[in-house]
Amino acid sequence: MLASIRLYWLGCPPAWRRQCLFEESCSRYVYRQTSLGGLRLGLRALRARYQQGRPGYFLEVRSGRVRLRLRDGSVMRYEEAAHWLRARLRYVS
Repeated sequence: MLASIRLYWLGCPPAWRRQCLFEESCSRYVYRQTSLGGLRLGLRALRARYQQGRPGYFLEVRSGRVRLRLRDGSVMRYEEAAHWLRARLRYVS
């Protein structure tokens, strides 16, 4: 799995990749989890990021706070959001 991710990094220019919602990109996260915990943990990380990062997420305002509700129903913490997304969250609030 690690070799596949490295090939993705080498073969797919950043301009062709989708903009990640998370500060740590999905491929970096899955690579790190796989390196630390093996294939099983890496596959779990891949599944979680796939379910969370697909289109279908939306901004939610509660008690004056803006949150990002992800596709799988979980809520992203502000610190986990990519810089470009943090700027949008600040703009909305």
